[in-house]
Amino acid sequence: MTVGGTRGTPQHRVLRGLRRRLLATVVVVVTLGVGSACIVLVTRDVQLSRERADSDLLGVASRSAALVYLGDDELPRTDAVSDDDVVEGSERILVLAGPAGSGPTTVLYDSRPAADGPTSLRPLEALVDRARADTAEVGSLADVALPTGTRRVAAMPWFSGDGVAGVALAVEGGARPRTSPLLVPILASGAGLLALFTALGWLLTDRSLRPAVHAAAERERFLATAAHELKAPLAHVRAAAEALGTGQPPGSPAWSTSRSVLRDADGASTVVGNLLLAARIDNAEVPLVRRPVRLDRLASDLELRHPGVVAVVDEAVVVDGDEALLRHALGNLAENAVLHGGPQEMVRIEVRRNDVQALVRVVDRGPGLPDDLDVRLPYAGSGPGTGLGLSLVEWVADRHGGRLELGPGDDGCGAAATLVLPLLGAGVA
Repeated sequence: MTVGGTRGTPQHRVLRGLRRRLLATVVVVVTLGVGSACIVLVTRDVQLSRERADSDLLGVASRSAALVYLGDDELPRTDAVSDDDVVEGSERILVLAGPAGSGPTTVLYDSRPAADGPTSLRPLEALVDRARADTAEVGSLADVALPTGTRRVAAMPWFSGDGVAGVALAVEGGARPRTSPLLVPILASGAGLLALFTALGWLLTDRSLRPAVHAAAERERFLATAAHELKAPLAHVRAAAEALGTGQPPGSPAWSTSRSVLRDADGASTVVGNLLLAARIDNAEVPLVRRPVRLDRLASDLELRHPGVVAVVDEAVVVDGDEALLRHALGNLAENAVLHGGPQEMVRIEVRRNDVQALVRVVDRGPGLPDDLDVRLPYAGSGPGTGLGLSLVEWVADRHGGRLELGPGDDGCGAAATLVLPLLGAGVA
């Protein structure tokens, strides 16, 4: 049996939900980890690629500046630049003449002269000024808005004697890519890791939760088997108690013993019935057989079965539901009220209706509902009994499109449990 099997029992649904939550946690953690690693790798690769490109661009500008020389007439010559392989690259080479503070700058060489006339040096002025002041030949870099678009430009000074005589510029041939070439491989690797960890998480959660599934199933089977095996002995005990009291005068020891055994047998039968129903619920084996059911008659039957219970019924109240489940629910409410209301206190069952709802209110005069305990939870009883009664009543109400309301009794004394159900033909309340 696996957690993801086809069985639809509540414990299986709970465990499958737990498995999904654990798997979702694994996926989120792995996604955050892998995603962070991908972001760091891509960012670092973009940074390194930019640094390499800047270094290469500065190398082109530096080589171009080194190839400029002065001829015999003391005028700068750029033929060595034009004859060198440096102009074969994708970069545009510009050689400018004019030392710092010398006024207008002259273009001595342009490896790719503009087709529409002389190249405008205005966008390059700030970079050229920085390069003229760069006597240490460190090189200057800037993104410059040119007519062909924003380009990365490197500038390196060239010298005449001990002073800067001009600047060599290297302009990138095209705009740099905004993303890393490793982006797609890194994303593919990250997706593969995420898929791998998701598959491992699915398998590991299945293996870790499988014992819990087996334990839950074994517990429910044990409860169902034990409750079923107790039904026959309890029936025999009840029959013997009735036989013991038959013909005995009321108040005699034999009659009193018979009544006591009958009460105990009925209480045990209720417990067994609750355990059986709980086991069937946990194994999703409770089909709902709907038909018109008169709640007023069910309440009147409880008055006959339980001494100390009074049914207050003014009219017929009919709902569309499963008679066996509704009888069980009302019986649990009555048993719970008798059990906690005290042996000398009267329990009242009120059955009434409004336009769309049927209401069955069971009121006792006991100590009331505990403040520190949710009595709706299974096995959460604060006194005698299994603690299953109210949780089963709430389950029956939910299956019928209704609800169970709990609160204080009349004048704030005792407790009141109200089963609210849709009337026949009124739809879900």
